[in-house]
Amino acid sequence: MNFYLRTFSFSAILASILLLTAHSAQAQCELTNHSFNNITPTSAVCSWNETPTAYKYEYFVTPDLSSIPPAGKPGSVTTSTSIVINGLTPDQTWYVCVRAYCTSGTSQWVCESFKTPDPSSVNTVTKQPEFTITAYPNPATDKLNIVLPEQYNGRGNIIVTSLLGSVVAQTNTFGRYAHVNLSGMAPGLYLVKYTDGVNTKTIKVNKL
Repeated sequence: MNFYLRTFSFSAILASILLLTAHSAQAQCELTNHSFNNITPTSAVCSWNETPTAYKYEYFVTPDLSSIPPAGKPGSVTTSTSIVINGLTPDQTWYVCVRAYCTSGTSQWVCESFKTPDPSSVNTVTKQPEFTITAYPNPATDKLNIVLPEQYNGRGNIIVTSLLGSVVAQTNTFGRYAHVNLSGMAPGLYLVKYTDGVNTKTIKVNKL
């Protein structure tokens, strides 16, 4: 009996070590937030922090996050941590999604958004950017990721309701990122409302 107990204990320890090693390898390949600079009506510069074990990065730019990556559109590959984006449409919200390829595996997609200014506006330089939130993937299955604007670093509340107004999920934000569990919810359209006492934004998401 003691032999079997010891064998089980050793197997459990070995499994724990392998699990911790896998988590450690995955953590080494995590991609940190990316930021945008030199935004014009038709171009922008996107940068992100270097992932220590990455040997290349894949990215794509899209005005629609309904599919990650966009169907039939393979991402572009770069070894740099900064890209210049040209050919954009003015007065449009754009999403840039990046993932890292590391010796230990591939990171998850990290998506950030920015908006190109309207060149016809006389207040383009001085006006405050519109407060937006990004939700992906959309459509979603079990987990919905919420990203707040880059300049935001406070606390807020997110409420998910049906189109009839019934609250089906809610969570608080601490910083720019939040996650909402959609498992158990019926397929269909839902409203995701963010508020922090100053900013309010509501968007629609599709649950598969």
